[in-house]
Amino acid sequence: MTNHSATDMPSRKDASERPAPNQGMSSTQLKVEQRFGVLPNFFGLAPENPEITDNLWGFACFAYLDNPLPSLFKERLFVYLSRFCDVRYCITRHVGFLMGLGRASGNAQCSPQTVEEVIRLIRRPFPRGQDLQPLIAQCMACEEPLPEMPAPDSPLELALVACASHVFVQTPDAPSCLEALKHALGESRLQHLLVFLAFIRTAHYWSKVHSELSIEEDLKELLSTHERLAECLFNDPEAGACDFSQQLMTELISLRQDAARHDESLRRQRRQNEARLRTARQQAEKALLASEQEIKRALDYAEATLRTSPVPLLVLENDFRVMTANEAFYDTFKVTAAETQGSLVYELGNGQWNIPKLRNLLECILPHHTVFKNFEVTHDFESLGCRTMLLNARRIENAPDTPERIVLVIEDITELKRADEALRQLNEELEQRVTERTRDLVQSQARLRAMATELNLAEQRERKRLATELHDHLQQSLVLGRLTVGQVQRVGAILPAGSEVMKQIDNIFSEALTYTRTLVADLSPPVLRDHGLPAALKWLGEYMKKHDITVTVTVPKNTALTLPED
Repeated sequence: MTNHSATDMPSRKDASERPAPNQGMSSTQLKVEQRFGVLPNFFGLAPENPEITDNLWGFACFAYLDNPLPSLFKERLFVYLSRFCDVRYCITRHVGFLMGLGRASGNAQCSPQTVEEVIRLIRRPFPRGQDLQPLIAQCMACEEPLPEMPAPDSPLELALVACASHVFVQTPDAPSCLEALKHALGESRLQHLLVFLAFIRTAHYWSKVHSELSIEEDLKELLSTHERLAECLFNDPEAGACDFSQQLMTELISLRQDAARHDESLRRQRRQNEARLRTARQQAEKALLASEQEIKRALDYAEATLRTSPVPLLVLENDFRVMTANEAFYDTFKVTAAETQGSLVYELGNGQWNIPKLRNLLECILPHHTVFKNFEVTHDFESLGCRTMLLNARRIENAPDTPERIVLVIEDITELKRADEALRQLNEELEQRVTERTRDLVQSQARLRAMATELNLAEQRERKRLATELHDHLQQSLVLGRLTVGQVQRVGAILPAGSEVMKQIDNIFSEALTYTRTLVADLSPPVLRDHGLPAALKWLGEYMKKHDITVTVTVPKNTALTLPED
């Protein structure tokens, strides 16, 4: 190992020169400080979850500190791989360990490195593509696993670090680099290297997700003293190169290398595609011929349907001349094909189709690709008389080079219109009759209600008259009879037999008087006249109990119910 001057590296503080441990530190943090010589902020990020710090420290001891790989090799590899982490804490902290601010890999016996050695390590290019192949070959050249790890900055160390870096970043060259490392180190040391890489990946992730992680004061002092070192750390071209971007760069290089191999495959595919294209062209020609035949059959079917349709049809050219018409058109309008085909639709018959609105609708179909539906035309036709026709028109979709056509459908709806008009008139007449009958019914109901009221009033008046007659005449006569009998009984003694007869006569007069009073009350209850309808209804409820009928009368409070005087 080269001797270094005191100016090349910071002074290392031994445990005897450091202040006493902080009493507030956990037992795990005390172990960290005793092992590293300092307490990195990395192990103080989860104070509320000490079990996380304990397990993180356990992983660090197993995969990093107690890993049997040489301490200096581990620390140099940790620094080099931390270049790929965009958070600068890990590389700065481990540069400090490497230069004596703490202990490299927790080993107090590991000699610190100089600023120049660290800068040379950090500035070492990351080999890619053709630059990587000789390094892989150097590892594969080892006849057996290395008896010991190579010295710093030696060609073999450069090869091992390069292969480990590709495995760490997981570039497309990672499988071949992993095989080279296995050949050079052997299976056992390779597994220790892989678990060490896993811890470095964990440390980078832990640093990234804790934005509050800050660089310690001893490292700030180191960087302020060595500006070139700070420049290398914070302006590293590999810094911030995430796994994806690193993989993308290497894949681009790999793609360029594979381009030559793809050419032959593409040429074979081109020849196969040409053969398939010839076969497909032949099949397409056969399909086209079959399609043309199918289209011809469809056209023949459409033309047959057109000619046999019971509804009059016209097919118009794009200049609105009649191309063809069906038999229903000729039969309906009593014309021939000779005088119809080739004529303008507006000139047919006596110009009966020369209607401005129809002309506008037809001339708007082709330019705007529209249709019109249910356009009514009422006209005095030569052979038919006054008729109402319903017109529908649609543009026919044709091939690009085929002239456009319009199908005009003409339906005679005269009888339908007449039936609609007759139905409308019938409905109006029916509505009028219903209105009249309803009015008569309402009037009849009003008369019936008036008659019922009058009959009820007449009944009440008769009841009142009878009650008055009974009260004013019969009842008075009965009272007078009783009084007379009483006088006879008081005038003098009579025969015992006559006294008994007079007593029976008095009982008869008394019963007749009681019955008369009851009858007067039943015919015209005085409670109705004296106390009103509510009291009379309650009296009636009580009265019905004599006939074993229970009646409940409820009269709302503050309800004024008045009866007519008669």
